[in-house]
Amino acid sequence: MHEAVKIATRPNGRKIDVLLAEPIYIYQENFRPNFYIALDNENVAAKMKAMSVYEKEIHPAPGWRSKAALKLKAQQRGMESWAKYAEAYEAYRIYEGW
Repeated sequence: MHEAVKIATRPNGRKIDVLLAEPIYIYQENFRPNFYIALDNENVAAKMKAMSVYEKEIHPAPGWRSKAALKLKAQQRGMESWAKYAEAYEAYRIYEGW
């Protein structure tokens, strides 16, 4: 996590939840998912559509930034959390209410 995020989210009397999103790159050695949000088919379709905006970032399959890889990652994270699809996050700081 970047130092600026740590500073900007210091509690200072406030309760700020901080979830770190999973990076989309091949080497993720510092990402440790411990918080999952289940996705349905509509959510995955919306992710595919949103990814289309970044034409230069999408690689053809079987590239790790292909739409197929994005869907496979959602399936992998779903298996880890007992769902069909999921997004993974690293909970840096969570307060009650989740």
